Amino acid sequence: MKFNYELRPSKPYEGGLPIFEPIVPIELLGPTGAIRFRALLDTGSHISVFPNISASSKHLTGNSSKLRGVVAGNEKLIFEGRGISICIGSDGEKYVWEAGVWFTEDDTHRPTLGVLGCLEYFNAEFRGQERTVTLEPAENFPGKVVSLWERLPFAGA
Repeated sequence: MKFNYELRPSKPYEGGLPIFEPIVPIELLGPTGAIRFRALLDTGSHISVFPNISASSKHLTGNSSKLRGVVAGNEKLIFEGRGISICIGSDGEKYVWEAGVWFTEDDTHRPTLGVLGCLEYFNAEFRGQERTVTLEPAENFPGKVVSLWERLPFAGA
């Protein structure tokens, strides 16, 4: 699967330069709902973290454990989502697998896909000059590949 980087508006301390980031369209499938995100592939993040407001409105978090963790440099309360699958699709195929994801109390947090439960299952090639990222499932990929046109049931169905 190949994805183009997306332009992110820069902040004043970044010198006003354009910043391109590896963002991928994903879907989280929970026991009773699903929601789409545009998530940053973050090789520096150990876990995948999403804003809670969207997850709770779609009943993705269910019964989950809570803990305090450092997210984006700040200590925040995070909730573990259970029974959730991640779906990434491109080039006519979807890759779907169950993964541990976390939700933060910060509703403005950027969706991020980290190493555990996501990037550990893919061979990723980041091509900065071309502004593309390619993901290929690694041998340890625990999920399945389906047609991009196949409708997926919720994780609990």
